[in-house]
Amino acid sequence: DEITAKVLEELNVKLLGGEVWRRIAFPENLDYYQKMRKGWSYFQRFDPESMEQARRLYEEAITLEPEAAIAYNMLGWTYFFSVSMNRSKDPPKDIQKAFELAQKAIALNDSYGDPHSLLGFLYLTNHQFEKAVAEAEEAVAINPNSADSRRHLADIYNKVGKREEAISLAKQAIRLNPYAPAFYFDALGEASYMAGQYEEAIEAYKKALHLNPKDTFAIIDLAIAYSLAGRKEEAKVMAEKFLLIAPKFSVKRFEERQSLYKNPADTALVADAMRKAGLPD
Repeated sequence: DEITAKVLEELNVKLLGGEVWRRIAFPENLDYYQKMRKGWSYFQRFDPESMEQARRLYEEAITLEPEAAIAYNMLGWTYFFSVSMNRSKDPPKDIQKAFELAQKAIALNDSYGDPHSLLGFLYLTNHQFEKAVAEAEEAVAINPNSADSRRHLADIYNKVGKREEAISLAKQAIRLNPYAPAFYFDALGEASYMAGQYEEAIEAYKKALHLNPKDTFAIIDLAIAYSLAGRKEEAKVMAEKFLLIAPKFSVKRFEERQSLYKNPADTALVADAMRKAGLPD
């Protein structure tokens, strides 16, 4: 265990941000580290069941290292995605829990940018758009080399209508991370179809699903992209695939409670594409 810990520590110093990463993510506790790595392996699958497994592992990691900022941050993301995946039994309570966890992470380590990205998305859920942008920009300012922070800012810029900036940031994130996960391509895909670049969006989502066939967001967004591109049969196939994962999905619920777009016309555009793809009202 001691040798394994040393090797992992050296790899993280070289590959994952040097001393800053070591300080926030790798206390000398191999059990904690294994919980975090396993939690990430579940988290990045972006399907509801895996997100629940990730939450359990992050909770266990916190019991092992109560001062580890990254564990609180990642746990907060699981609460946010519980709401965005429509799996939360009490969305306001889960959003508040995510706020508290992000703020705890910042209090533990203010040189760690990602909790500000999380706060950005949480402000989006409350339609506090200026605060959302400010927090996401702060994450990039704290750690300009963070591919994740650029990806998150891309997503938030897209939601407030800054499409070209969003596409540019998503592409930067993909270039910065040689092992870019599927959710980077999700951000590029959504910004692309909202900018009217439908074929580019379709290609991005195909890459996302190649990396992660269970990516819930890529599945529904590919249905939307196909629908916007007029490729009705392909849109229907992806919509049916999505409904196997989320059989209770409702377009009206998306319009009334789940849409994070600042401009009502953007919500209407996406909702119309969903209906044309065959998703139920």
